[in-house]
Amino acid sequence: MATQTPNAREGLSTAALINYVQQKLIVRQLQLVLKSSGLPSSGVKKTLQDRLIDRILELSRNNEVEALEKLRGIIYRPDSSLPPLPLPQVVGRSNDYGSSPTTNGFGSMDRLHFKPSPFYTILEPLCAATQVPVMNHHRNTVKTRITLNEQQLNAIITKGAKVMLYCGQIEAPTLVGVTKLDIGFPQQVEVKVNEQIVPASQLKGLKNKPGSTRPPDITQMLHKSLTHTNDIAITYALTTKASPTTEKYAFVLNLVNVISAEKLVQDLKKHNHRISKQSVIDDMVKRNEDSELMATSSVMSLKCPLSTLRIEIPVRSRVCTHVQCFDAMSYLLLQQQAPTWQCPTCNKPVPYEMLVIDSYVQAILDSTPKSVDSVTVDPDGNWSVASQRSPSADLGPNSDEEEDVVEIQDSRPVRKFDTPSQVGTPNNRGNSQDTTHRSSSKRPMSQVIDLTLSDDDDEPPRPAKRHNTSTQTQPHNGNNGHNGYNGYQRVSLTLPHIGRTSDSVKH
Repeated sequence: MATQTPNAREGLSTAALINYVQQKLIVRQLQLVLKSSGLPSSGVKKTLQDRLIDRILELSRNNEVEALEKLRGIIYRPDSSLPPLPLPQVVGRSNDYGSSPTTNGFGSMDRLHFKPSPFYTILEPLCAATQVPVMNHHRNTVKTRITLNEQQLNAIITKGAKVMLYCGQIEAPTLVGVTKLDIGFPQQVEVKVNEQIVPASQLKGLKNKPGSTRPPDITQMLHKSLTHTNDIAITYALTTKASPTTEKYAFVLNLVNVISAEKLVQDLKKHNHRISKQSVIDDMVKRNEDSELMATSSVMSLKCPLSTLRIEIPVRSRVCTHVQCFDAMSYLLLQQQAPTWQCPTCNKPVPYEMLVIDSYVQAILDSTPKSVDSVTVDPDGNWSVASQRSPSADLGPNSDEEEDVVEIQDSRPVRKFDTPSQVGTPNNRGNSQDTTHRSSSKRPMSQVIDLTLSDDDDEPPRPAKRHNTSTQTQPHNGNNGHNGYNGYQRVSLTLPHIGRTSDSVKH
């Protein structure tokens, strides 16, 4: 009987291992194995299987026998590979640090599973996972100490790795290692790294939004040396409200690789996460046919609802039924600051794995100038540029925005007459002439016509003019040398009675 070579036996062993992954492991076990190997554990079952199989093939090609055997042991016994959770290191108000030696394995981290984030890839834990005991009334301090080794320092200095503090609320000790935790800290908490206070804003998320807290980056506060230790202290209070098990926390320090939003957008394009244009049109037609109401055209905005800027890369979730998209970069930058992972249009969960580029909207963006902010979409998928009239275009001659000025000319003759105060000396006449000359250079005053007056209201006849018979006589033409009334105001004048005297008739 022919004997098999080591390579042949290894090939059969690898094939059997892959077959076991495909046939035996459930989703929870796949996630545990991937976590133990430092790989992302998010996605559907097929994605998890492919990720683990790629890891097996990679180790086999590189002839990493020890790493492959270790992975094989975890695959065949995923649940039994988890070590017990270490006892909490509580120091109360003392200044002595508990012993938390730095570990290079994944044993302690396997007991704390945090919900994955596309922005961070956990490389390894830097300390044992530590529980934070419940405190009803008083303050308490939990401390740990780490020392970075050569590989960790090299990852931080040359590869840009970060040290981040992960803390989460655990529901029960029996669920630790199974339940995926949201990152969150006690409401009253203070974190010190080598006596430097971590800003409180980095320990808080959005109000009433679990999971919106980011792990604080403490890399800049650490001593990057092989001989120096780093002391981390968490002081907290009032971690219980209704019962002793209401808010029980645990924390761990992780060495992570940070992934930028730009890199995630590039990955979306690279892996061709798209919805085809025809698929979008078919969905629109099908929804309109199934609806009992007759569909009409609708206006779709080309601006991102998050940034209010024109969309560059239109994305939405696979499960969203609307065509309205949002900008990929704006969405990811917002999630990087406060992760909520919700669609801004329909509020459905939109994790990174469910983001897709809409080819239908992308074609519209590519076919329209950047000045176009919206289009009209028909029920059959056809679209046209929505009319964009400026506000000034709607203002015509009859617009209420601007009042027309109508000048009414008075056709009635202007009556001018003298008054006793205007019949004076030649000095008064000279002053009146100067005033007339100065006023002639100015714009004449517009005549105000009272439109409420009736045409039947004829003015009564004016009294006959009487001349002043005083010693200083003036010419009978009363229009010379002074201004008269312009006729739009009714004036009743009573002239004083002057009797004849012997002096006034003498010549």
